[in-house]
Amino acid sequence: MCQRIVESKGIEMLVLDQTRADIGLRVAKVIIPGMRHMWKRLGAGRLYDVPVSMGWLKEALTEEELNPFPMWM
Repeated sequence: MCQRIVESKGIEMLVLDQTRADIGLRVAKVIIPGMRHMWKRLGAGRLYDVPVSMGWLKEALTEEELNPFPMWM
């Protein structure tokens, strides 16, 4: 399902099965070239853009709406 969604957007997805028989736990590494750069980026684009582009929201949430209960330390 996730692969179909990604590929329908014209994005390449690479999947590597890293499951080890001795552990009994299925493990996969997924790389999607071009989704995020290696260098630091200010802002969290996908958190705001994807729900709108997928039709889940009409407009992007604000930071306050995204985290209605902020954590403090």
